[in-house]
Amino acid sequence: MANLGVVSEAFARGRLQLTALCELAVNICSEGE
Repeated sequence: MANLGVVSEAFARGRLQLTALCELAVNICSEGE
């Protein structure tokens, strides 16, 4: 069984990266208009 702390940390890190990518995409789309 995987260590829950490691899994939750990786998940949180992935969410942060995903949020940053979404914000970057929104900024690019806004500049494109």
